[in-house]
Amino acid sequence: MNLSNHYRKRATELAAEMRCKKDPAARVERLQMAKAYQSLAELADRNARLDVVYGPATRLVKEIQPEPKDKEKM
Repeated sequence: MNLSNHYRKRATELAAEMRCKKDPAARVERLQMAKAYQSLAELADRNARLDVVYGPATRLVKEIQPEPKDKEKM
């Protein structure tokens, strides 16, 4: 199961739990958590579409070497 499906499944479970709760505060809490998991699922979908390659970092900028100080000018 990919990550977005996992998050969607958890959002569905939380929504079902919300419907079973009688306490309004518990219902709101479950609803907020379900919405958060749904947002995570959407984010996971977007991230899956990115073409990201993980690997060692390459140096893009040449290191700047300090110029040697002229001892005569000191």
